[in-house]
This record gives sequence, structure tokens and C-alpha cells, in this order.
Amino acid sequence: SYGSKVAEAYAMRYPEHVDRVILDAVLPPDGPDPLYRETFAAIPRSLRALRPPQPRGGRRLPRAVAWLAGRARARRRWRR
Repeated sequence: SYGSKVAEAYAMRYPEHVDRVILDAVLPPDGPDPLYRETFAAIPRSLRALRPPQPRGGRRLPRAVAWLAGRARARRRWRR
């Protein structure tokens, strides 16, 4: 879980402040992204593949999802 990942990172960075730690469902510090940003970014492509043909003008949802995915990509670039 994300909490275990944070606890492990804290213990590694500040060992003088940690006596013992019990971790459950541990993710390694360099392990997968606990926020699943890659999965989130793939949502527009998946929705496009699943949606039925829409009448003209019925593209608001895909545009909203594409905007949201763009914001996630921009945030990921900002955090690096």
C-alpha cells in the first residue's frame, strides 16, 4: 500500500527516528506507482475502444476524459 511505501521511505531516510516498523503489503521504494498514473493515462484510449458510435455532437465525455488525462500527464511531468 502507499502508506507502507511512505513508512519504508521515512525509515530509510531517518533511521535515527525509527526504532521498529511493522509493514503490511509492502511496495519497494522503486516499485510500481501506487497512484497508477500509467493506468489512468490509458483511460481515454480504453474508452474510445469501448464506446459505441455516437451521434454528431456527442463527444463531450471523451473530450472531458482526454482533458483529465492531459492534466495527469502534465502533473507527472511537473513532479519529475
